[in-house]
Amino acid sequence: MKLVGTWELREPLPPYPVQLQLVLDTDNPPRDVTPFLVSGTIAGSRYEGRSSAGLDGLLVITNLIDIPSTVGSDVFRQAYLSNLRAVVQFSYTSDNRLRLSYGSSQPGVLMYEKR
Repeated sequence: MKLVGTWELREPLPPYPVQLQLVLDTDNPPRDVTPFLVSGTIAGSRYEGRSSAGLDGLLVITNLIDIPSTVGSDVFRQAYLSNLRAVVQFSYTSDNRLRLSYGSSQPGVLMYEKR
């Protein structure tokens, strides 16, 4: 599946490198949806959680936790993690570009490029 891999955030333009990694969750074989383990780095911190993706583009990220570094919190990191928790759909704009759409009080898009 094309979702598997390491993705770098390109939009919105982050003030520092932001990565998202999607790995098949082999402990939970796919039925109607494919389960993934989600992890990444942002501002020296890590985050991890679980997700499920459907063939129709549905994507849900759950149990996302922030494992902060000693640097502390910042506005961009908190907004990014909130938006990631609100993701509802994925699509590809090219073979190496991933678009995650999120819904919230201010819906938007996160764009990634595959490393």
